[in-house]
Amino acid sequence: MRDIVATIQREQDEVIRAPADGTVLVRGAPGTGKTAVALHRVAYLLFRHRRRFGSRGVLVVGPNPRFTAYIERVLPSLGEGSATLRSLGDLVDGATATAHDAPALARLKGAEPMAAVLRRAVTDHAPGAPDELRVVFKGVVVRLDRARLDKVRAEAHRRSRGSVNAARGRAAELLLDALWERFADLGGPDAPESAEAEATGLWSAILAADGLAAIDEAESGTSANGSRGGGRPSGNGDGTRGRFDARVREQRAFTDFLVAWWPIRRPADVLRSLGDPDRLRRAAGRDLDGDAVRALAASWARALPDEGPPALTYQDVALLDELDALLGSPPRPSRRRAPAEGDPYVVDGVNILTGEEVADETWEPEMRELTTSIERVERSRRVDDGVVEERPEYAHIVVDEAQDLSPMQWRMLGRRGRQASWTVVEDPAQSAWEDLAAAREAMDAALGGDPPASRGRSRRGRPKRPAKAAPRRARHEYELTTNYRNSTEIAAVSARVLALALPEARPARAVRTSGIDPVVRVVAENGLAASARAAAEELLGRVEGTIGVIVPLPPAEPASESAGEADGQTALSFDMEPSAPSDVEPSGPAWTPAVRDRLADGLPERVQVLDVLEAKGLEFDAAVIVAPETVAAQSPRGLRVLYVAVSRATQHLTVLTADPRWRTTLLPG
Repeated sequence: MRDIVATIQREQDEVIRAPADGTVLVRGAPGTGKTAVALHRVAYLLFRHRRRFGSRGVLVVGPNPRFTAYIERVLPSLGEGSATLRSLGDLVDGATATAHDAPALARLKGAEPMAAVLRRAVTDHAPGAPDELRVVFKGVVVRLDRARLDKVRAEAHRRSRGSVNAARGRAAELLLDALWERFADLGGPDAPESAEAEATGLWSAILAADGLAAIDEAESGTSANGSRGGGRPSGNGDGTRGRFDARVREQRAFTDFLVAWWPIRRPADVLRSLGDPDRLRRAAGRDLDGDAVRALAASWARALPDEGPPALTYQDVALLDELDALLGSPPRPSRRRAPAEGDPYVVDGVNILTGEEVADETWEPEMRELTTSIERVERSRRVDDGVVEERPEYAHIVVDEAQDLSPMQWRMLGRRGRQASWTVVEDPAQSAWEDLAAAREAMDAALGGDPPASRGRSRRGRPKRPAKAAPRRARHEYELTTNYRNSTEIAAVSARVLALALPEARPARAVRTSGIDPVVRVVAENGLAASARAAAEELLGRVEGTIGVIVPLPPAEPASESAGEADGQTALSFDMEPSAPSDVEPSGPAWTPAVRDRLADGLPERVQVLDVLEAKGLEFDAAVIVAPETVAAQSPRGLRVLYVAVSRATQHLTVLTADPRWRTTLLPG
């Protein structure tokens, strides 16, 4: 990359200076300088259009933190350090991915139907929510059972136009409606001479003797139309409904129930709750089968334990962002409202709709503090409950290694660039995501500014119509065809892997010859790790730059493996040439993080030990590829992932395998 940055070629310069509006889509094989061109374009746009792009910012998104740390050293050399750099695993504030899902599990989490599963999850009965509501009015016990409560919940979601958390106020009003209907069914409005009425009459007589107002008049505060304090109108002429609403609101049984039944939920709370297979099964509907439900529930139970730090995956982060969009912020009380003592939803100084403490002061100064629009936006984002009210939206977004993004990850990016222009860098031949058509559809929606699929239903019960699509933005497509990274010797090895993975694809043309032939060594299966260590130590004496030891992915959890088998996934299902070793079992140790740490222990910092997905987008002066047979067998896209791995080196390439057939597969002759 250093050489490309210093010597931009004509085909690359056309991409850098492409129009600032719309989308620039850059395709190219490994080593063609796609990332360097994208970073140059960031610097160019910020230099030529500083007012436009500098005010709202530029976001650069990469596949993993290693990649963002890698490019973080490049942008300053181009005279630009203001861009925001994020990986797909830390794009959501407060969430950080620490691992990749096994391929079968990633396919489930990243697919578009997961959005519908999460929509159903946020509208389900919250964990620990009560199943019954009881209040008393005029001596009549009014009860709502689980069936009636579920109907109220469904109606609240149907009527709500905003987020789930903001709908608590509407849910409270619908609960009052349901309680009143039940009270009417019990004959309550026709029975004024109740035990409560007798007690009220006694206290009213005592108050009247002291010249004070009767208790009904003082407490209900009803007006001529039967409403309380300017609130909901009475349901009948004598104001009984108004008094009913007022008395029920004031009962601790009602307020405590509302807080527990419609809690202010956070994305991690909902995802954690889906670790319960029964709850996930309800949310799954017809979108997930039984094996998928068990695999996903087991994954989220591990990722979000009740105690201890989370262990989120890259796909989990996108799901948390989806949940954040569905849940939204809690309702905020109006800044111009009646005193707290006149608010029926303030109990012991706390607003039960928002969870905020309510100040008792009712005085407002005649002159208000002068603030700027930026200060007001910042204040609006300061929410003590940990929910971010507004996610940032950028003026320009750069997406590198875009071919690997799942539909759910594209939805996450789309929310941050509804009005943005885009630079998208990809190579379909390197794609580790299986359903390219679905990913392409999600990408088109994000790039075109189209909103995510409609949530919920209209007031009349019909599905909501999608918001009017934004005009399709201009799209400028470019293809880079010259490989500046790999020597011709290394490029020949990657071309042979590409021919196995995607026979119709054309490799980029390498233009540099090093005279250093790649090495393929056959070693004993139980000696792969030791041989990898020895190869790295040998290369330390040959190259002064970086060395990457690239190993297979960690083993899949048993639950996710069963899900993959249920979906018909096989260990290796490629259309290979007859000479390709397609029937071998994965070899070597279980390449867990602990194994990688032991392999790297004691080696200098310029040696990095990483799995094949962490190597995405990176380059090394020398690379050691361990167990290509295992990489190829780990997913249906395994050969494409191996193609990425063997194209990381600029000078020296060493491949270690336990299967002799890979020597003839990778080397000519």
